[in-house]
Amino acid sequence: MQRSKGMLGGSFNIGAQQENRRFLVTSLWDTWENHSAYAQNKVPDLRKHADVKEDLETMEGRLVQFGSHLAGSAKLMGDKTS
Repeated sequence: MQRSKGMLGGSFNIGAQQENRRFLVTSLWDTWENHSAYAQNKVPDLRKHADVKEDLETMEGRLVQFGSHLAGSAKLMGDKTS
């Protein structure tokens, strides 16, 4: 994911419960188009290689879209790209 065009960051989190363990994967993208390209072109191969049918009971996704007024926040948080 980190080498994908438009990927700005992400995290992988594991729930504290030992039984019915849950995982949360988050990612931040510069545009919807770059995220869509990743989801359509790379995720199917990743799922095939990971054999998710053996490891996952359910999988779901959500989109949280930030307003354009937050676009400058990365520079305040130490972004060194500019």
